[in-house]
Amino acid sequence: MTIPGSASGHALVARLILAGVFLYAGWDKLHHPFDFASQVAGYRLLPSELIALAAVSLPCIELLAGGSLLLGFLAESSAAVLGALSLGFAGAVSSALLRGLSIECGCFSSSPSLVSWGHVAGDVCLAALAVVILLRGPGPWALDARLQGASPERVG
Repeated sequence: MTIPGSASGHALVARLILAGVFLYAGWDKLHHPFDFASQVAGYRLLPSELIALAAVSLPCIELLAGGSLLLGFLAESSAAVLGALSLGFAGAVSSALLRGLSIECGCFSSSPSLVSWGHVAGDVCLAALAVVILLRGPGPWALDARLQGASPERVG
């Protein structure tokens, strides 16, 4: 869905920022799997049997959706996945804070920081970027438009 008259530049900037954050985060987690698994366990939200699965699958989802979004391929679907992840992360961090846990957030495994309401705000901002993409389309230079043969007006 695209809002007529919307600025395609906003969608492009939202797409690039959201993709960049999740590509970096996914790459970092994939290269530090034991650190990330420990951070996932610290939230005390999953049974121990699912921690390894989450620690492997989340970075893969972040990389796949982030790369797809960067290219503008299945951009709205990728934005929806990353927006949902962002809201899920905001919920997990909020839960940890409300339970008084002093744990590493797990955002970027190689540069850990303790959970804070700032992390929640950052996750909500990432979800808002996803909404921009969902409302305005992927913006210019999206592979979706090329594959569908859409005119430049549809893209932004």
